Amino acid sequence: MFNFEIEVKCMAIARLNYLNAPYVGQPILDLYKTGGFETKATGICHYCSIDVLEKIICNGSLRFTDIKYLEDTTEFVGIMPIIQSVIQNENYNSNFKEFILNSKTWQELWNYEQSYIKFIKEAHITEEKLYCTYSCSLSTNKNSVQMWDTYAKEGANVCFDFAWNLFTGIHKTDINVRQKLDDDIIMYKGFIIYDDEEKRICVKNMLDNLEEVYLEAQNEIDQHANFLFYAFKESVNYMRCFFKNRDYSYEEEYRIVLKVPKDIIENCCIKGEIKDIGMDEKGRQYIDYKIQRESIEQVIISPFLSKADADNAECKVNAFFRLNKLENTKIICLKK
Repeated sequence: MFNFEIEVKCMAIARLNYLNAPYVGQPILDLYKTGGFETKATGICHYCSIDVLEKIICNGSLRFTDIKYLEDTTEFVGIMPIIQSVIQNENYNSNFKEFILNSKTWQELWNYEQSYIKFIKEAHITEEKLYCTYSCSLSTNKNSVQMWDTYAKEGANVCFDFAWNLFTGIHKTDINVRQKLDDDIIMYKGFIIYDDEEKRICVKNMLDNLEEVYLEAQNEIDQHANFLFYAFKESVNYMRCFFKNRDYSYEEEYRIVLKVPKDIIENCCIKGEIKDIGMDEKGRQYIDYKIQRESIEQVIISPFLSKADADNAECKVNAFFRLNKLENTKIICLKK
């Protein structure tokens, strides 16, 4: 007999936020103190050129780039050796290890094949689609010399008030959060994890939950395997978007990820909060997604600019603000 409890538990595993695992057990006062985990998404910022800044302000959108084109090309396979190490070296059930490591799903995850799985509650089935994943990188450090030098030497840094105030209809104030939007689009927001031990903690937390359900279902595993693999694949594809090599830790990145059904991309469906879909000059697929302009708190002009160039940039930014009725937004020139 099919056990619907197993199905529900798999759905819960797929939606759990394993990025919070390294912080479980920390005192509340430490989490919410200045510089603590729960306060770090206040005042996030985006280093960019003046041209990109103009598009952010005047178009009222942020650009999300296909995640395959991120700077660290090993980023999304990096999670797989961690999973393999944890599952082989921790005290997991041998059948559970074989179930995961010898599966088609395991190979798909190595190849980063992105299937979009929609759960149809009324019918208790899953519908599999293809999806595309896009990301936008922000930072929690408003004045990093290395970030200026790498991303905005002749540009600016646009600073937002709160991560949860960036987009219309986003009411969850959690730092790491998953939220379903219109048109089956999923948005993830969270801190990048650079530390290898913290990555292992996240992975182990997920595998512990998955093994528990596997052991409950193993006598009828053929009936429940698809749901277990669904939970595993969704969890891994979520976590891998927020694992990054420690060499990039200077970025102090806060990342926003959009999972978009591929049919929307292929048909260039400009609807809802999507303002544009296209290909940039480097051949990278992108989505421009609407933001709330009112969340822009200030713009900082690059300290690497000469005084004359900084003054010119300040005039341009002032013009952008006037055009969009954001006259009260601060402009800071570090050169002065």
